[in-house]
Amino acid sequence: MAITQPSIQADTIYMGAAHILFDTNKYLWAEGNVQVKLIRKELDNQVAGFGKVSSPSTDETIEVTFQPSNRINADILTFLYGTIFSAMPGASYFGSTDTVVKVHTMAGRVLTLANCKPTTFPSLNFGVGVKRFGGPVTLTGILKRGTTRGTSNALFTPWADLAFTVEPDEADYPQSTCQVTWANIAGKNLEAMDAWVFAPQVSLRALVLPNLGTVDYRIDEVSVQGTATPANLTEAELWQTYMIGSSRLLGKTITGGDLTLAEDNPGLTAVIKNAIITPPTSAFDTQNPIAGSCVWTSRRKATAGTWDPAATLAVTAV
Repeated sequence: MAITQPSIQADTIYMGAAHILFDTNKYLWAEGNVQVKLIRKELDNQVAGFGKVSSPSTDETIEVTFQPSNRINADILTFLYGTIFSAMPGASYFGSTDTVVKVHTMAGRVLTLANCKPTTFPSLNFGVGVKRFGGPVTLTGILKRGTTRGTSNALFTPWADLAFTVEPDEADYPQSTCQVTWANIAGKNLEAMDAWVFAPQVSLRALVLPNLGTVDYRIDEVSVQGTATPANLTEAELWQTYMIGSSRLLGKTITGGDLTLAEDNPGLTAVIKNAIITPPTSAFDTQNPIAGSCVWTSRRKATAGTWDPAATLAVTAV
């Protein structure tokens, strides 16, 4: 059998990086690779003695996974986390308005996703000498609002040309010290042995219709954890939240307090609302602080009939 080899121009083999555009071409740079994957679900039809004879499509979504660079500002914060910390169980996550996201390559080509939002939320690190984001982001693209399957561009618009309008700026990558306070220990700034980690704990559930596929995600549960190894907690301060007399009556509510992490530049502030510390462990050794790794977890509560968010995030320009 004669084999015909392809003729290839080596300089046209496509390799290169990409980044994310959101909210009318605002730029979110990626630290490494950007992976774009069409997720197609199929129904396998089996025939005894013949095996699988067909596999019709039952749903299609798109996943974009990448590691954000260390850049942070109010727009990026809103895009990555939005109003998720205020969301109530059962609420629509994608909402009534399409969120358009573009994957933009260094070759100046763009893939436009019709309705796409983060479904895996990265943790945020506070402190000097650490990366800003503690992990990758996964964006999920679903069916455009008010559009039937099979409609042109209902899920994505094919690749097209798009020129660059912005480049990275070194001033967008500051390193800043962090001030941390906990309302349960009044008047004390907490210092940590390593980074303070602000970790969203978000559970979403896909809303799938038999004739349209995935049309939304609904909120299951939202909370936030803060983690660090405090360097300046005493035994009494570590245990004081749990010390009501010498023991606790069963059924007694643990009192929470806001845990606030604030940076001077770029003005990033996170507040974990009504946070309680995981029951403490005092480790008395010669190498580590007595507190060890501590975890604070948010709890929801109502104020004057309105439910507080699990946390707040804001960037105040300085």
